[in-house]
Amino acid sequence: MKKLAALCLAVGAVAVGAAWASASDSAGNLTKVKFVFNFAPGGYDANLIAGEAKGFFKAQGLDVSFIVPATGADPAKLIANGAANIGLVHSLDVLLARSHGLPLVSVGTTHQFGTLEVLCPASKHITKLTDLYGKTYGLTGIPADRVMFE
Repeated sequence: MKKLAALCLAVGAVAVGAAWASASDSAGNLTKVKFVFNFAPGGYDANLIAGEAKGFFKAQGLDVSFIVPATGADPAKLIANGAANIGLVHSLDVLLARSHGLPLVSVGTTHQFGTLEVLCPASKHITKLTDLYGKTYGLTGIPADRVMFE
């Protein structure tokens, strides 16, 4: 499933890239594209990083630069305010951003369901979410995680 998601993302990126490439001028100048990751890049972003390193984007007329956000909440804001042209944003963050009036367009998804998970030591005997009532827990800074958890 992860390979399928990565392939879909790569195809989507190339399709968007091809559309943007047509916007490059007739002199052959590259169209600059700023792409923001949803957090620090990892193996799941290898297709994008390898594509840039191997010149696939340049072959499509794109000069892609990557932005690593300070927090997981930043990608939607960076795209909405024009600091990035395209990127990866958690699906719930897109919904939250739209509910606050940010002008985002979603063109695809890499996850059908949210990725929030709860981890705790087996010795705590936590077997369902209600077992967490009254306990202290930590969440990421990603706004969607709070929404999913609640």
